[in-house]
Amino acid sequence: MAKNVRPFESETIYVADAPKKFDLVKSLREAEEIWIVTAFARQSGWRIIREAVRESKASINLICGLSFCQSEPDVMRDWLRLGTNAKSFIYIGNKIFHPKVFLIRGKKTQYALIGSGNLTEGGLHGNFECFSYLDKPEAIRQITIWLEKIVQDRETCVRLTRSEIASYEKKWKRAADARKKLDKLAKDSAADIKNARTAHIENWNKAVKEAKAFFKTQEFSHWHKDHKAQAKKILRLLNHPLYDFDYEQWVQFYEIKNMGHLLAFFRDRVFKQRKRLQKSLRILADSSRPIDERVDAILSPSSPTYIKYLGRNAATKILASIDPQTWPVLNNPVERALASFGYKNPWGASSGEKYAALSDLMAEFKMATGAPDMLALDCFFYFKDQANIEK
Repeated sequence: MAKNVRPFESETIYVADAPKKFDLVKSLREAEEIWIVTAFARQSGWRIIREAVRESKASINLICGLSFCQSEPDVMRDWLRLGTNAKSFIYIGNKIFHPKVFLIRGKKTQYALIGSGNLTEGGLHGNFECFSYLDKPEAIRQITIWLEKIVQDRETCVRLTRSEIASYEKKWKRAADARKKLDKLAKDSAADIKNARTAHIENWNKAVKEAKAFFKTQEFSHWHKDHKAQAKKILRLLNHPLYDFDYEQWVQFYEIKNMGHLLAFFRDRVFKQRKRLQKSLRILADSSRPIDERVDAILSPSSPTYIKYLGRNAATKILASIDPQTWPVLNNPVERALASFGYKNPWGASSGEKYAALSDLMAEFKMATGAPDMLALDCFFYFKDQANIEK
């Protein structure tokens, strides 16, 4: 068995309906009949259960596929060494062989595991995988019949021999570079997606240190108190969550300087879209929707509820007023202050996705600095921006 690794004893693998004392290794040792069927068979996974299979006195049936040249020839050779009580097969049909099945019959128990994990260390321990534990006699009977049909079809499933392994190994070696390239492409794609959805601050420690110092000042106490009062006023003026405000209330909203100055030049142009604006703000305030979807609904030109001339400052100012513990303000002073600490915005993302990434990062920053809420962070970033301008 691979050192310190036991099958399915991992937080990332879930086995539905398994009994509390379920132990695959013990079941294999005590089994009278074993079926192991996998799309890919690798030494990393086979080593985890190999000794238990060898120590059993069971009738053993092993099947693996050859798709994408992922199964390792050394595993196949190991299967041939198991003895006369073991039969090993390879699937050679035109279709992709994709099942992952463990079927075990013993005097004390019989069950089948059907899931997503291959016979690899990742499939049995490290990956995110899910299996279903089945122990109903009729289910076991039907699965057994299905497996027997697979190995009985000599046009698509053949017994392993050394010559066939040797023939396959030549192709497997030739495919090694392709497997590496595919693995790299997959990892690069995951990294690209991650970079497109995440944000970070290069000078994190410096930003945390300066924020902590600012939060101890009287200036912060005064600003923060005023921010909280104005956030409540914003919700009253806009009549959250209905947003059936009138023109005068909209004017007063624009006059609030806290959390970013809104340009009055665009105020009336936005209000002319009142019906759509009210609908958009209700979407923005709908906590049942993902935040990126809510922000894009109001800021993305492709959205049917897009509000022309209403920018991110107004949208995030309202969000911060609704839930100051969760949603940060994003405006020019905040952006400049963040940039001075080396903030890197996720690339290739929509306005909503960028804001979601910022929100996740600011949640960490709030915790690291001990800030009482996101309004406090807005105070800090405004202070930092002013200090940078005065230099």
